[in-house]
Amino acid sequence: MNLYQILAISPEATPEEIKRGYRRLVRQCHPDVAGSDGNDRFRQIQAAYEILSDANERRKYDLSLGLGRSPRTAIPYRPPQRQVKPTPAPPKPAAVKPKPAQSPTATPRAAASGYRSNGNGSAKAGSQRQRGHGTGAQAAERPPQKPRPAPPPPRQTPAIESYEQGARAVQQALLQHKYALASELAEQLVAHYPKRFQAQRLFVKAYHLRGNEMLYYKQYDLAEIYLYEALKTATAHNPDLVAVIRQDLERADINRKELGVS
Repeated sequence: MNLYQILAISPEATPEEIKRGYRRLVRQCHPDVAGSDGNDRFRQIQAAYEILSDANERRKYDLSLGLGRSPRTAIPYRPPQRQVKPTPAPPKPAAVKPKPAQSPTATPRAAASGYRSNGNGSAKAGSQRQRGHGTGAQAAERPPQKPRPAPPPPRQTPAIESYEQGARAVQQALLQHKYALASELAEQLVAHYPKRFQAQRLFVKAYHLRGNEMLYYKQYDLAEIYLYEALKTATAHNPDLVAVIRQDLERADINRKELGVS
């Protein structure tokens, strides 16, 4: 499976189509949503996007697939034909001289690399005794770094049986700061009751807080996805909230560019 198949896009996809395909798959396969089973798939998606989002790396990858200079002008790769020259007759083997006898206590590898045998057939290097000197002092000089806490693990989303039950579940998840669960419940609530204004408000609130949570954990691509969905739904309801979400989107874009993530 090549990188285009991993992202489920065509080799002729534009950079914008590659970005959209990447965001769609990240939203589906992120460990917060798909659980630990999606870790390998999530790493494959990120690796494929890092290559295809860079124009130079993508051009090299396309050439390795035989796609030519660019995806839109694909040319099938044809290996150069080599002229087969007649194979010369093999030279006569030289006379083999007998090797001198080696010491029974030293193996050939130990004799060649300076190893010393301990008499039991195993060899030890003298340089191994000095291994580790200097690295401990350097490690002691470095100040300990406090790791950033990991995102909360995904939880199983309960089914929504009625509007009142779904709205209470979303509000309870928000009060408990379970934003991943709240965003999933709010998405189900809007899908079942798209004309309910309160359901749309809960959706905007859950996705906005989930996007800020992803900003805290420096997962800027996911933060942009959640904030953009919140912005689309909040446009017609609350102009003040729209301005706040736009500021968060700009903050996510600036942090992503500082880290060099395209």
